[in-house]
Amino acid sequence: MTTRRFALLKAHREAQKFAKRRAGTAWQDNDLIFCHEVGSPWRPDHIYRRFRAIAAAAGLPVIKLHEGRQSVASLQHDAEVDPRAEAEPPAAARIGATAETEP
Repeated sequence: MTTRRFALLKAHREAQKFAKRRAGTAWQDNDLIFCHEVGSPWRPDHIYRRFRAIAAAAGLPVIKLHEGRQSVASLQHDAEVDPRAEAEPPAAARIGATAETEP
């Protein structure tokens, strides 16, 4: 995982903690990364409608979401991106990272 992507997800997690406190007892803990303001999951048809609208606004063809994931994997492979670099969080985020780098 890139450092930028990790930072974005970390910021999103902090915002979600705030949303959880604000929702109080209405919060539905479904262990989701992206969810409604009260923790409930987004409906798949809502996600796909939003994706289509964003693609259309950007002038891009609408594809299935899974095809997008496959496209990214193909582009990374063609660019010789090390899959481990995307899979692991930055060193500073891992427990023991300081011990790995400090003498």
